[in-house]
Amino acid sequence: MVNEKISVLSFYPMNPEDFSLYAQDLFAILWFNMNEIDPSGCTFEEDFAVWFDYNKNDTERKTILFIDEAIDRIVGYFQYRLTDNTLGLDDIQILPDYQGKGLVYRPLMKYFLPKLPAEITKHQSYINKNNLRSAAILEKLGAKIVGETPSGKSLCYEGSIADLKNWTNLK
Repeated sequence: MVNEKISVLSFYPMNPEDFSLYAQDLFAILWFNMNEIDPSGCTFEEDFAVWFDYNKNDTERKTILFIDEAIDRIVGYFQYRLTDNTLGLDDIQILPDYQGKGLVYRPLMKYFLPKLPAEITKHQSYINKNNLRSAAILEKLGAKIVGETPSGKSLCYEGSIADLKNWTNLK
């Protein structure tokens, strides 16, 4: 449950060498959220093994941890990658008690966007078609659907970094 006194989450870049240390906590947040959107039908352990194997050697993906300092706990994370001129918004996951309270997107982008290299001009995300909340957020950020995955389960959204910066500075 969200600490009633909390008004801000802290953001910490995770060292890639620490992936194994935090993997179970990160996956638990993802698994809980995805089971609400598109359950795999597998056990936590089965899904974790696949996810861990896929992610353990990914040197391009970076992770920022969301920490609720009041309870000293990871409550979410942001995974991204930078390629050419594109910011790949790979995954933003947060515990349900922290969703919809204004604790994540703007504060994260205010923290993160100034750190981007100047050549990054657009962002891209793949969102499960059943994830209506994330789709709505991306549309608020100015992103548009530009395609879908070969499986047809996810849509590809793209938007400009300029629009993302403008949205971030609205409040």
